[in-house]
Amino acid sequence: MSYRVNTIPMPTWNHLKVNYAPEVFERDINNSKKLEKYSVSPVFDAMVSGAGADFDNDVKANASVIKCKSVAAKSGDNTFVSEYKEGVVRECLEVFEGAEAELVQIIDSENEEQLDILTQVYAHRDAKLKLYLLNLSGIRSDIRSGVAIKAEENADIEVVRIAIGSLRALYGIRSELIGDNSRCNVTTAYLADNDEILDMNDSTNFYGRETFSEIKAIGLLSGRAYKTLRETVDFKRGCVHAIGHEGEDTVMLSDEVTNLTTPLILCGEEWVEGMHAATTTRLDDDMLFYLQSRGVPLRDAKRLIIESRFSPVVDLIGNEEIKNRVMKSMGERLDALSVL
Repeated sequence: MSYRVNTIPMPTWNHLKVNYAPEVFERDINNSKKLEKYSVSPVFDAMVSGAGADFDNDVKANASVIKCKSVAAKSGDNTFVSEYKEGVVRECLEVFEGAEAELVQIIDSENEEQLDILTQVYAHRDAKLKLYLLNLSGIRSDIRSGVAIKAEENADIEVVRIAIGSLRALYGIRSELIGDNSRCNVTTAYLADNDEILDMNDSTNFYGRETFSEIKAIGLLSGRAYKTLRETVDFKRGCVHAIGHEGEDTVMLSDEVTNLTTPLILCGEEWVEGMHAATTTRLDDDMLFYLQSRGVPLRDAKRLIIESRFSPVVDLIGNEEIKNRVMKSMGERLDALSVL
């Protein structure tokens, strides 16, 4: 039996079609190559990703790749790079007190490949973690990614997601700030063209005092792309002086795209600050005219403006080799845009 994924924490009218991901993402995982035995730290047992508990449990039961890492020391090389094309994957990273780590996930499927990946990260007190989720796949792949994050006191987590590939791509990030002064920021750059379907469900649950989270996305839609973004900040009782911001800035290059955005603030505590914003624009005609008046061809002018929007997100990637790879893939996608 299939199950729903990327379900919004508080449903709204069904006819708006934002309560959960489209049916094309509802499938069971049935992997004959699953591992028989593996051990995972119990801290990950109760964690739920943004894709949902049913998705998580299905991946856990059928994972063909299991990666469990822990970082206990601040010194040394604590950067982990994983690259996937297809299959069912579960990856767990535990960062102990005072340690720092980076986890880079690169998805690079070329053909009609299917990948289901569950990522769970646990940051102990005073830990720092950077998580890079980079989908550089070809335009025929089918990707589902669920991320679960938990942060203890003073933990600091930075998530950078580049979503520029796949015919169908689903992402769900759920962060739980259980410790005082913990932080988690999620920054996304996305691109969808032709008949691609992109579905995202990002949420932060605030439990600790003086916690902070910012969820923001910058995107480009073209052709007949269908995109849904759900952003939720949920202030639980007791999270005094917590701050949660969410926002999106989308450029549409076609009249045929579907752009659904659901910014949501849930509030169970009085002394908090929550803000949300969503803007939808087209390329600035004045800027295009200015560039053309300086001798820049129209196609190149459009590309310059688009690249300038994505650059601040790409620049968050610290590794130059990986950053150049992302820039190369993004350049190839921009070259292939139906409207340029």
